[in-house]
Amino acid sequence: MQRLKRACLAGADVDDSEAYYNLFEEMADVLICMEQLREIYDISLSEIQMMIDKKAARQEARLYDAD
Repeated sequence: MQRLKRACLAGADVDDSEAYYNLFEEMADVLICMEQLREIYDISLSEIQMMIDKKAARQEARLYDAD
């Protein structure tokens, strides 16, 4: 995850094609790891989507509460 964070910071400048490529490469690595974990722990995509929805709703509520 640290490598993804660094790639995100470096990829913020989309004019730097190497940094942008590195961002995509690190994102792919994270997605591969996530898929492997999902398979190891037998977690369905629908379970993950439910958690994403729950966390996104909580984040949205925090944003509105901040106003």
